[in-house]
Amino acid sequence: MDPLEKLHDHVHELIFQHLTVDEVLNSSLTSKLWYKAIGRSNDVMGKIWLNVGDRFNEPTKYDLKAFRGSERIYQNFKISEIENGLQILVFPKREWRRAQMDIQSFINYKDYIHLLQIFSETIVELEIFDMDIEDDNSNILKLDFKELQKLRFEFVTAVALKPFNQKLKKLERLSLGNIISDGGEALNQFISLQSQITHLSLSSDAFYKIFEVEKEFSFKLKYLLVEYAEKCEKDNSRNVVNNFVKFIQTQEQLKWITLCEWTNIEVVQEILNSKFIERVSFDYFDNESTILDVSTIKLNQSRSIKHIDFDCENIDGNWKNWIKPIIESCGEVTKIYFFHIHEELFEFVVENCKHLTSLEYCSIFKGFENNFNELKFKNDRNNLKIVENKFLDLRKEIFN
Repeated sequence: MDPLEKLHDHVHELIFQHLTVDEVLNSSLTSKLWYKAIGRSNDVMGKIWLNVGDRFNEPTKYDLKAFRGSERIYQNFKISEIENGLQILVFPKREWRRAQMDIQSFINYKDYIHLLQIFSETIVELEIFDMDIEDDNSNILKLDFKELQKLRFEFVTAVALKPFNQKLKKLERLSLGNIISDGGEALNQFISLQSQITHLSLSSDAFYKIFEVEKEFSFKLKYLLVEYAEKCEKDNSRNVVNNFVKFIQTQEQLKWITLCEWTNIEVVQEILNSKFIERVSFDYFDNESTILDVSTIKLNQSRSIKHIDFDCENIDGNWKNWIKPIIESCGEVTKIYFFHIHEELFEFVVENCKHLTSLEYCSIFKGFENNFNELKFKNDRNNLKIVENKFLDLRKEIFN
């Protein structure tokens, strides 16, 4: 006898809500009773993503009509292939909560709007990327994204922003990637309306378009991620860096900033001078060309910075030129994460970071394993935890 038959429906949900995604999917195949029990649970079905028109797997097209009559409480979907005006018409309107739209093919504006209408009123998290949307000069239809909290654009034409060109009251987390088809004006118009944003992630393209001209922002950011601004070097432009430095100075709520593949000395200096920033993260970049002189950067005199992440690979030969002065400038840091660590760096951190209580690392440089492990076990600081941790994907933090 199926054990679920002896239990009430509310007990089924209490059991299944503790399962992982893989366990939920496998459990759904156990029996019809298990399939139905899982399918009617909001908490459990919230873990599952429905693939619609998945071009990466077989079959490449799904019959969406099959989902219209389904009793399962689907809440999340991914769509990566669609036929204009065909599949959209039969797409089920449910209380969708999360959606990923990755349609690497042409889609006209009317079908784009039609697709957004299906979930606009209930969607909480939305990612739109790799979409070539043709603007047919249609009137902008007013859509109510009243529940939207997280929004990401990446490699989309500027017309993709049009339906969102309004104040999105609940939107807190915004990730802006490359906006093609000369989308600078559309991007600035959109972002100027989002004063409620607390978490902001900018690709190099979006960063350049936003800070190319000095402007005032009403953000009260808590977290900011900026990727390498290659155009700043190619155009030899000082305006972008200067405008960004001024922007940092206005963000008194900013607690965490991440620089990806970019270590502009003036920006690093401004961060180290901050009275508010508590965590600084440096994502992967070519640090062989980066030299910081401790005599040219001021100490974090406010002692606000307590947490530093160094998610970089090639720190073996050049760490003294940039990691060392940054750590020395943050005299009361309590937590440090290294993607790679080696013996000499470990010894420096343990000896010089007197307030450090947690040292985390993802891997050890080849050739240093034995000495490092020996040093780690010889550590006589009882208050210092040395922990091997998983890879830290800083670029995904905004959607976590």
